[in-house]
Amino acid sequence: MFVYIIRQVSLLDCGGKPPGDVARSGALALWSCSRSERSKLVMRKSGLIPLMAKLLKANKPHLLIPVVGTLQECASDVCIYNFQSSIIAHLLRVKF
Repeated sequence: MFVYIIRQVSLLDCGGKPPGDVARSGALALWSCSRSERSKLVMRKSGLIPLMAKLLKANKPHLLIPVVGTLQECASDVCIYNFQSSIIAHLLRVKF
């Protein structure tokens, strides 16, 4: 299961190209996995937050919905304070 999450996080990295359907599929898969505490921890450790922050700059609603949904699920749990502070820190660095 955790290898699957790491693979989905790697799909979010577009390598400088505009995000497309592959990034959207990865974000949708991560959104469905983001309800588990262990999955949230694996997502955070695999570098999800900086990639999601970059995807928020995309002007594509079909991509933004799963990205924001994943971030909301990951930040919703109070005991994962590091996740919330990391999301806020990365969002402050992104220039919209």
